[in-house]
Amino acid sequence: MDNPGILIIDDDPNLRKTLTDILKIRGFSPYATENGADGLEWLEDNPANLVLIDLGLPDISGIEVLKKVKAAYPNTEIIVLTGKATLDSAIEATNWGAFSYLVKPYEIELLILNIRRAIEKQQAEKALRDSEECFRKIFEESPLGMEIIDCNNRFGKVNGTLCRMLGYTEEELINLNYTDIIHFADMRESVKNFRQILKRKKTYWKTERRCIKKSGEVIWVNMTASVILDAAGDTLWFLKMFEDITKRKKAEQAIIAAKDEWERTFDAIIDPIMIVDTCHRIVKTNKAMAAKLAAMPFETGSLLCHQIFQGTNTPQPIC
Repeated sequence: MDNPGILIIDDDPNLRKTLTDILKIRGFSPYATENGADGLEWLEDNPANLVLIDLGLPDISGIEVLKKVKAAYPNTEIIVLTGKATLDSAIEATNWGAFSYLVKPYEIELLILNIRRAIEKQQAEKALRDSEECFRKIFEESPLGMEIIDCNNRFGKVNGTLCRMLGYTEEELINLNYTDIIHFADMRESVKNFRQILKRKKTYWKTERRCIKKSGEVIWVNMTASVILDAAGDTLWFLKMFEDITKRKKAEQAIIAAKDEWERTFDAIIDPIMIVDTCHRIVKTNKAMAAKLAAMPFETGSLLCHQIFQGTNTPQPIC
């Protein structure tokens, strides 16, 4: 953060000038006002990283200014400066969010140290907010269904994609258990993977699952699950992502069904039939041809048609 903006609110003109000059030399961008009302008005158009507030202001108390600043600009840090320190005012200032409380006269280096620490705190909190906002956008706007569940399979958070995928509202889904949406036939493997994660035998798993929609319809999903750990390395949450692959699974099942139908038809033909590749190898035979060759169907794949039917080692025009 270059040239952090600092607002000084103090009715002592000499102190305002001294602080302004010193802070400029130290690389800050200070602005000073003599009362609380002017300071609050300036903040409306000039957001500051930090406000230095004297408790003994001529118009309104420094504590009231602190409250108003924190209410309007909760991320702005505040350092209270006072020449009449009391335990009550220190406690009140801290309770209302002051970063620190310094008693006049104070060492300028102590003030600079407090300023730098307050700004570092602000930067760290901003980085955390930015990171959380980035994750929130990824989570909420992802084309994949996403959910976060705890170690008891209770939903902590779900995104809109998953709600639409399963036909639930967010409130309805949050009130369910993860096991409520998994097909019973896949439950045993899900529990197995869940336990392996808890025992640290896995850090993630990826598999195909059947899920139950609110309507009762079964859909296929490609599911990826990973663990979210706390600072001590203990499992806090599970992050799961769902890709709806129902159309693909139906296409695969249709292909398999067509293949099985073709296989049954092929074997049902009473005439001997075989399929030969360009190298004259017998690729496939029906049951009638396998019987004629006195072989099992799976054994005919190593045979050459000209050796079997012409007894020659070289292909003939008719084979």
